[in-house]
Amino acid sequence: MKEQLYDLTEYDDECVDLDGLEELEEESAPKEKSKGPPIQERKRKNQPQMQLTLFDLMGDKSNQEEKEKEEFIKHELKRGSGFERGKMRICHEYAKNPTVGEYAEFLKREYGTGGYGCGEYDGWHDAKGIHLKYRDVEKWKTLIEVHLKWNEVACYIADLIDDDEYLTADEKIEFENYQAQRYGSDEDRIKAIADWMVERGTRYTWNGHYNNYNHGNNRIFVKEHVAEIQAELESRAEVERVSYAEIDGFNVNFKPVYCRCFVKEFYEAGAKLRAMRSEKEMEM
Repeated sequence: MKEQLYDLTEYDDECVDLDGLEELEEESAPKEKSKGPPIQERKRKNQPQMQLTLFDLMGDKSNQEEKEKEEFIKHELKRGSGFERGKMRICHEYAKNPTVGEYAEFLKREYGTGGYGCGEYDGWHDAKGIHLKYRDVEKWKTLIEVHLKWNEVACYIADLIDDDEYLTADEKIEFENYQAQRYGSDEDRIKAIADWMVERGTRYTWNGHYNNYNHGNNRIFVKEHVAEIQAELESRAEVERVSYAEIDGFNVNFKPVYCRCFVKEFYEAGAKLRAMRSEKEMEM
């Protein structure tokens, strides 16, 4: 019999297939409410014993195995959906306090169909849920294997958010900005958008120019406030010049001294490594 990690009998287990991510414009049509209480009022699952008991000392490994499985699930779910700003959308949706079924449905379309594999860890997600594996790479032996339905995923992620374990310190700062871009006065939202554009642009540009801005479900607000956002960007010390086109969106040129391009650092590190190898070959 398949293990049920959460008691979800009181919730509607049906999920509707929806195309696209939350970053797409939210539909204006009212959605039918799913059954069950708001997710922030859910019944929490009892966590496995986290310290050694007499049974552990006597050789009972069941509690330890359960603990390892729970930690593995948390580790993998903290990766997010694999899409840019996925964890931001996941926290944003949770803050709305949907039902467990609604949150599960959101996560289902946020993750979509796909997966990853990186040696020890494998993950696959589709309409049925998330399948996770942890293996001993040297022996090629699966040590932990878990399948979670989307309702279970919703509860696990909700637990991580409530326990302040889902976002890293840097991601918490990013989430504050993500929320600030969507709530508050127009002036505050414009400043938050400019903050994000400068941070992103100076981080990822390799030649001082950057235009890969995806404003997602904030794009209507951005289009309505192009002039104000442009003026705000032009007031920043990092920005050299700004232009806007209907098709391309914002094109921003940053002063090189402010750019922290990881791509540039990567190529510079590669060039340094090649030079060191050449020196060693010459010595030989």
